[in-house]
Order: sequence, then structure tokens, then C-alpha cells
Amino acid sequence: MVRKYIFGITGIVIILLFLGLLNNVIPSDDEQIVVYFPNTADFPNPKESTVVYDFSFPKSTFRVGERDADMLVFMDSSTVPGLKVGYDSKNKKIFGGLPPIYSEEINIMDGLPHNLAYTFSAERELQAIYLDQAVVAQGQFTGKVIQDAVTGYVGYKNVKLVESPVEIQVRFE
Repeated sequence: MVRKYIFGITGIVIILLFLGLLNNVIPSDDEQIVVYFPNTADFPNPKESTVVYDFSFPKSTFRVGERDADMLVFMDSSTVPGLKVGYDSKNKKIFGGLPPIYSEEINIMDGLPHNLAYTFSAERELQAIYLDQAVVAQGQFTGKVIQDAVTGYVGYKNVKLVESPVEIQVRFE
């Protein structure tokens, strides 16, 4: 009796795999797993603003199946189209802005509390990323999309978006 159930379940799994119905559950090696944080708000002003995130991410928080997430996207702005703020967990770099600026290698998935801020000014043409009140990246702000930080930086063509199981604290200054 148990043997029949095992054969039945195995048969169903094989058929589902064959039909491609499990492709959204099992990420492939050429697929980029992007974890996004829903409802984190957006910039109140498209000309100048600062967003601050407070979080603590344990190392194992962002696993999808048997793989670690490739990127965390804190914000994909509608107020400033194309502007994203996030973390490339494979290369351990914080990114944000237009055009995107990147930090040096930094591990924010260490279980410690962190304070991440991204600020920009269209008038002064400046942007910067701060981690725990220290500047980790800065550059010119043009407001123009040159390269999409999520799909262009790592080089994957297939992107799987996964909603974060962890909430982060967000405020604008």
C-alpha cells in the first residue's frame, strides 16, 4: 500500500517537472533570485530626499529553496523611476541611485543591527549611501537610467522576485 503511494507521488512530481509547473519553485542556476521588501514606501520628493532603513539580517534569512538570494531590493522607486536601493548579497555590495553607485565589499547579513541610508539631490547632482553613519559610496546623481542595478549588475537574464519574509523599518528625512 505504501509502495503505491510512493510510486503515485513520484509519478506526479515527474509529470509536473516535465510540464514545467515546478519551475517557479525550484530556481535554476541561471536565474537571479531577487528578494524585495513590499510596502517600504517611496521618496516624498523626486528632487531631493533621504531614505533610512533599520534592520538586522541573520545569515540564513534569505534562502529560496536550496539557494541564497542573489540580491535584496529595499526600494524600487516610482517617484524617481529606475532608482533602486539594495544589496548584492553575492558580491556583498550595497547599491543605489541613478546612475547606480556601489559600496566596497560589506557584509550586512551578519545578525547585527544596521542603519542604511541613501540620499540624493538633483539640484546639487550628488548621491551617497551610508551604513551605520559612515559613507560607503558616493557619486554624481543624474536621475537618468544608464544600467538597471538588478538585472544589469550581476548579469543574469532570468529574475525570480520573492517577497521578503522579514520586515524592515523605513523612514524618510
